[in-house]
Amino acid sequence: MNNMPDNNKFQTILSEMNRAGNFHHSLLTDDQGLTIVASTDGGVDPSVHSAITLLVQKAALLVSNQVHMANIDEISITDTNHRQLVCRTFDIHNQKVFLTILMPDKKQSYRQLSTGAIGRIRSEWSKLLT
Repeated sequence: MNNMPDNNKFQTILSEMNRAGNFHHSLLTDDQGLTIVASTDGGVDPSVHSAITLLVQKAALLVSNQVHMANIDEISITDTNHRQLVCRTFDIHNQKVFLTILMPDKKQSYRQLSTGAIGRIRSEWSKLLT
């Protein structure tokens, strides 16, 4: 992606979100599946998580097209151990960006924390363009 702010700022945003939510891993990727920044507790390889995010994006697009839904802005997958992977889609200056979070328990609250992180990411990106 062009005009990307300092990854250290993104790293801080994701790390703070992970700490506040007790998330194992979070990842910010572009629409090509390339990792912008990742914050992990070491349990997941960011390149694998990035590839998984790209597959989730493709699945969301397929579902959207097949059942005539508007653009899907969030998709979640839960495993039999109750871990949950959430992928949230948002735009920054007409570019699709994906925030993916891996949580140890599907009952965890994530929406408020991830929405706050998305707002901070957008703000940092905008600072670069002004």
